[in-house]
Amino acid sequence: MSSIPLYTTRRVGTYVKSNALGRLYLHLDSDILPSFAKKNDLFELLKAWTVLHPEEGYCQGQAPIAAVLLMHMPVRDAFYCFVQICHKYLPGYYISGLEAVQIDGDILTMLLKDRAKLTYRHFKQNGVDPALYMIEWFMCVFCRTLPWPTVLRVWDMFLCEGVKILFKVALVLLKHGLGTPSQIRQHPDMPAVVTRLRNLPPELTDEEFIVEKVTEIHLNDSDMEKLHFRAMKTRQMRFN
Repeated sequence: MSSIPLYTTRRVGTYVKSNALGRLYLHLDSDILPSFAKKNDLFELLKAWTVLHPEEGYCQGQAPIAAVLLMHMPVRDAFYCFVQICHKYLPGYYISGLEAVQIDGDILTMLLKDRAKLTYRHFKQNGVDPALYMIEWFMCVFCRTLPWPTVLRVWDMFLCEGVKILFKVALVLLKHGLGTPSQIRQHPDMPAVVTRLRNLPPELTDEEFIVEKVTEIHLNDSDMEKLHFRAMKTRQMRFN
C-alpha cells in the first residue's frame, strides 16, 4: 500500500482522461537507473504529483529531483518537499513548453554578457544557445552534472537561497571552464563547447572549489528581479 494514499486516489477520473499516468509509465524507466533502491517510492511520489496536476502531468526532469529527496527522507516528507520545489523554487519549470526555463536561459545569457564577456562572445559567435547545456543543469538542480558531494553542497545552498544559486553555479562552470583565451582556442566551435560542458574536469566540479567561487559572486534577489523583468520585456518585443 502506498504511504501517500490521499494523493493517489483523488481525481482518478480526471487523471485517466488526461492520460498523464501513461506518460509517467513511459518515461520513468529511462529516467532512473534500475539500481535505484527506492524506485517504488519514486513512482508513488511522481504518481501522486501527476494525479494532483493532470493537466501538467509528469515531466522527465522531475524524477532526478524526487530521487535526491528520497535519498534523504521518507516518501511522504519527500513528496511535500518536491511540491515546494516545483511550486516555489522552480515555478513553471516542469510544464509543457518549458517557457520558464527558457526565460532563465535568457537571464543566464545576460549574466554572461555582464560577468564573463569572453565566454559570452565565444558562445554568441558560435551559436551556443543556453538550451544546449542549461536545461538539464537547472531542471535537475545539477544532480546529473556534478559529483555527488558537490551536488549535496549545491542543494544546501539552493534550498537556503533559492534559484539564484543555480545561476551562480552556472556562471562558475562557464567562466572557469570556458572563460580564458586558451580554453576558447581548445574548444573553437559549438560541438567542442558542448562536449566540454558535458565532460567538465574534476578540478572544476570539486565541492570546495564550487562553494568558494559561488560565494564570491554577488547576485541578490533584487538583481534577479531586474534581470527577470528585462528578460520578459525582451521576450515580448521579440514575439510581438
